[in-house]
Amino acid sequence: MSVDLRVTGDHVAAELSGLVPVRALVEAAGEPIGELLVWVKHGMLDSLEYAWYGVDDPAVLPGAEQVVVGDQ
Repeated sequence: MSVDLRVTGDHVAAELSGLVPVRALVEAAGEPIGELLVWVKHGMLDSLEYAWYGVDDPAVLPGAEQVVVGDQ
């Protein structure tokens, strides 16, 4: 599942393209069930991807309380 993002207005571009180097695990009952991936294109936010580890597609994005952020 992914969400395309669009940055509007005048902003300074980051010196980054590709996957943002951060780990954002999605947990349920203390167990990892997926992860969020943040993508940058030409220095601007481009998309948010939810990669889940199960077989069934999730119906919704995870809640903030399920996301554990750390170094990649």
